[in-house]
Amino acid sequence: MQQDALLIVSDEQEITASVASTSSIQLNSQGADVGPGQQMFAVLSVDQAFNNLTSLKVDVQTDSDSAFGSAKTLLSKTLTRSDGDLALGKQHVLGAIPKGCEKYLQGYYTVDGSAPSTGKVSLELVSHIEANTPTSND
Repeated sequence: MQQDALLIVSDEQEITASVASTSSIQLNSQGADVGPGQQMFAVLSVDQAFNNLTSLKVDVQTDSDSAFGSAKTLLSKTLTRSDGDLALGKQHVLGAIPKGCEKYLQGYYTVDGSAPSTGKVSLELVSHIEANTPTSND
């Protein structure tokens, strides 16, 4: 998976409570569709295993204001600790960024259950998804 530092909204961000990503992406001065002619995908990676919490809801939000006072959710996925979704090394494709984005994009993490004391994630936009499908040597 190719990475671009300008398309990372969380880089090994520690999640101990519900919180926005440490960075946001400014699309342009008027807001625009992301990557005309090329689909972009939101991908979350678990960089440190989580403890305590029941689940973590991950949203990709857009807004015309950098403070995200009236954020709209573009993509959302709930990951559960009991299913192993929040184990070290897990990677989740949240989906393709839809058309109609406003000026800014960010991630938002909502903790359900007891607040975790360990757990880190990275969230970024990428143009290609790794299949991670083993090939046969037949």
